[in-house]
Amino acid sequence: MIDRDDALRQIIARAQEDAGFRARLKTDPHAALTALFGMEIPAGLTISVVEDTPAHIHIVLPAEDELSDEALEQVAGGGRAWNTDNGIQDAQPPGTHQPVILPGQ
Repeated sequence: MIDRDDALRQIIARAQEDAGFRARLKTDPHAALTALFGMEIPAGLTISVVEDTPAHIHIVLPAEDELSDEALEQVAGGGRAWNTDNGIQDAQPPGTHQPVILPGQ
């Protein structure tokens, strides 16, 4: 079972070693994550990818209702627990999202 931290480590590691993946992650995160984890990411799920620079850093506060490890497993591990209301069963309310932060170069 993959947890959120493991998924983020995989995403960041791939982005650091593969410039094409990094570029696609910034321009089309759904496609990049679909390719990385081998499953379709729901179109209704908002994914924001930001990149720190020496002059601009990002601080991401966790949502009050974090995804459970089980729900994250569905996203990153190949399960299919999507529903039409909010993207993932037991996920954050519609309209909220948790950005993925890529470290500056």
